Amino acid sequence: MISIGMEAIVRGYQTYFVTARDLVTQLRRGGQEGKLEKKLRVFVKPTVLMIDEMGYLKLDPNSAHCLFLVITQRYEHIPTKSLGNGKKLWETRAMLDRLLRHSIT
Repeated sequence: MISIGMEAIVRGYQTYFVTARDLVTQLRRGGQEGKLEKKLRVFVKPTVLMIDEMGYLKLDPNSAHCLFLVITQRYEHIPTKSLGNGKKLWETRAMLDRLLRHSIT
């Protein structure tokens, strides 16, 4: 996954790498501090957002909502590429819809 990110950088794409746990932690903290929109922009702005360890994290409803917000805000702006089996990674139909609507798998 890192090599894909490095290639994206070489090709001039703004790239951000984060683990699923760190993404959720940052968004939850941003929500508690009243800075959720600012934190969301960190994950929505880059052309390439790489979220690692998705299959290892069991999401509680609040954490799943945070991830859902990122995907919802990105999916109209930037094509989404899934590197894993989306059916196993996502628990909600709505999130799958937004992830796969404009995706390249």
